[in-house]
Amino acid sequence: MARSFGGTTSDKIQIANATPINITGTALSVAVWFRKADTGTRRYQFGKSGASASPFAYGMRVDATNQIVFLVDGGAGVYDNAASSTTVAANTWTHAVGVKSGTGAGAISVYVNGTQEGAATSNVTLASNSNDLVLGYRDVSATSEIWSGDLAEFAVWNVALTAAECAALAKGVSPLLIRPQSLQYYAPLGGRASPEQELRNSNGGTVTGTSASDHPPVLRPPRSQLGVTARPRSGDASITLGTLTLAADGSLALSGAASVTLGTLTLAADGGVTGITADSSITLGTLTAAGAGTLALQADSAPTLGALTVSSAGALALTGSAAITLGALTMAGDAARGVVFTPWAQHTFALTADDFSRTARRDTTFAIGA
Repeated sequence: MARSFGGTTSDKIQIANATPINITGTALSVAVWFRKADTGTRRYQFGKSGASASPFAYGMRVDATNQIVFLVDGGAGVYDNAASSTTVAANTWTHAVGVKSGTGAGAISVYVNGTQEGAATSNVTLASNSNDLVLGYRDVSATSEIWSGDLAEFAVWNVALTAAECAALAKGVSPLLIRPQSLQYYAPLGGRASPEQELRNSNGGTVTGTSASDHPPVLRPPRSQLGVTARPRSGDASITLGTLTLAADGSLALSGAASVTLGTLTLAADGGVTGITADSSITLGTLTAAGAGTLALQADSAPTLGALTVSSAGALALTGSAAITLGALTMAGDAARGVVFTPWAQHTFALTADDFSRTARRDTTFAIGA
């Protein structure tokens, strides 16, 4: 989304003065996508200036002749400017870059849709300017020449961009990908928040009025570089993992349908490992499951395990129907409760403590240990 301005004092984005936008010296580039709602009227896309344009630092406008004009001033009220030869049509997205590159002939120019136009002489050296930068206004207290239309992808560099870089911006490349080490300010103008999001120095502008509009197409860098967190995804999954460690301060619950092939799996929870429910078909290597509370396995399952160690400080409960093929099995319960099997299970255990074998049947409790 872009920001849409209605051409009145009710619509503006005011960016507080700060070092990144207070450009001094003889090198400056400012880029913006714009779509003007009318023709034949002078309107400013932006300006960094005090009241009544004094002192003025830099700005851009579309004149009554429909030409784009980029202006700079060293603070003495003497403007250097470059005007495009191209005239701007109403309601058409246009990309413009104003470039100040040193002093002398051709030191100021404006690029329109990637093409340099109106190169002119500039002998101005930008001086420090403590005024805010305002999008949609010429200066902080403007009452006329206010922008009517849309603005997007506003960016400021403290260097003079090359012709190739200006052309890339006009093709839709994000400012984040153009001379990022010199990019001082970048606001996509997404049209959804106040303060407006700024991706270089978190100096988002305060939004007054405006509304959301469609955004010009821009090639952006990865979401991680934009500071955007990926959205969670849900649904059925078939996943092959190597070593997996899951930890939870409360409890760990796995539910739904899953077909998972794992290497080493470690599950740990301070509350307990609970809620391993629903249908599952799991092939495991080494499995360690530990719970400070209880360890509960329920529903139908047909797991094939290698070495299995199950330990519970309270009680170890196996419920439901189970068909389990085990290698070495070690089960430990406390002296008070023992190891409890309910309501139906038939297992054969080798109890090394007593050196004999027993068959556990319905409602049978064995106390093993002390």
